[in-house]
Amino acid sequence: MATWFAALFVLVATVRVASAAELDYRLVWSDEFDGMGVDPSRWSFQIGDGCPDLCGWGNNELQYYRAENATVSGGQLVITAREESFGGRGFTSARMRTIGLGDWKYGRFEMRAKMPVGQGLWPAFWMLSSDDSYGGWAASGEIDIMEYLGHRTDHVSGAIHYGGSWPANVFWSKGYTLAAGSFAESMHDFALEWGPHEMRWYVDGEPYACQSHWSSSGGDYPAPFDEEFHIILNMAVGGYLPGDPDETTLFPQELVVDRVRVYQRPEFPECEILFDGMDHANPSGAYGWFSFNGNGGGGIGGITRDLPPGGCNASLVAGFGSGGVPGYFGGFGRTSLRDLSGATHFSFWINPDAGQE
Repeated sequence: MATWFAALFVLVATVRVASAAELDYRLVWSDEFDGMGVDPSRWSFQIGDGCPDLCGWGNNELQYYRAENATVSGGQLVITAREESFGGRGFTSARMRTIGLGDWKYGRFEMRAKMPVGQGLWPAFWMLSSDDSYGGWAASGEIDIMEYLGHRTDHVSGAIHYGGSWPANVFWSKGYTLAAGSFAESMHDFALEWGPHEMRWYVDGEPYACQSHWSSSGGDYPAPFDEEFHIILNMAVGGYLPGDPDETTLFPQELVVDRVRVYQRPEFPECEILFDGMDHANPSGAYGWFSFNGNGGGGIGGITRDLPPGGCNASLVAGFGSGGVPGYFGGFGRTSLRDLSGATHFSFWINPDAGQE
């Protein structure tokens, strides 16, 4: 068993988080905010309070969005939330998007920014489908690269929304908490890597979340996340998630953005498939995708403890003897069946027992 794990570890060690350059990502779009104002060739503004069709922008938000609340100077974008009466609302802020100017399918999406402070503040760096090919929200998907609540200054989260059109939508999310300090004290880097069958979220280069399961009532997997999406950058005031501002919230508050960048590969290769949905069943027979020709006997199964960093896959527990019966390598992928025809790579994660490499 120890020998088998040692040989397997060599393969696992080659499956790691690589840099954008190592993955052959190339910069395809960026805004370094080095001009005198918001660049209209990169961004357009959404104005108002969402009424009459989506009052409060669907989240019971309190602000009126204005272009004037987004300014550029000194190489930085500043979105300012103010307590002021405008358009029938008690607060103003800004919401910018790249639709029609920047729309992408797959890639790495990055923002370097410093957060505001205060109950009821809700900055976000996120994406929506550009064409709603699979139906109304969230059947066509939503990707939240970074969401932050002003009363939790050491915490951010990433999420995806999918499933059916509201109210049949569902979501998945995971958070990241700083070991020390806050996101309002200095600039931090937030990123998402989105591929054909997986998304990974990063803070300051550290992966903290991973997801490969989603669905859409409007199409087969990997719908809805196989269409072009655009970026949205905004700071809401109030809403269902953060709650309303209170007497402790001081205005004005600023979301300061140093840069936004998008990287892509020339052709995103669908060569890496990650498996999860493990169970304790023998995968031979109809599900014997991973059989090998070695001798021995053994067992293999999935467990929900000792999960890998990022939480994308389940763990694998396995044991083999030295008998004359061919063993097998498998037991996962059964609840998320994948056709491996033509595939050249897949990856998995193993947490060996104490004393094993």
